[in-house]
Amino acid sequence: MKLNKKVSDLARKLEFIGIDEELKRREIIKSCIGLPGLITGFYLVKKINGSYARLKKEVDNYNKLKYLEQRTQRIIYN
Repeated sequence: MKLNKKVSDLARKLEFIGIDEELKRREIIKSCIGLPGLITGFYLVKKINGSYARLKKEVDNYNKLKYLEQRTQRIIYN
């Protein structure tokens, strides 16, 4: 029950930030396993004092390449 509430609360916050659906799903999954900071597009969503704050941050080349690779694979297989 608590986990579902956490997921729905985070989904609402990510909706407000306005990132795409795939990233939103990944962030919800990662947040549920307790990672403290998550990169989403050009935002770092970080848990600070129990709430999520967004900090503008450039994504390094590795993360960009990884994201593009995953996105390309999803397009090919779907």
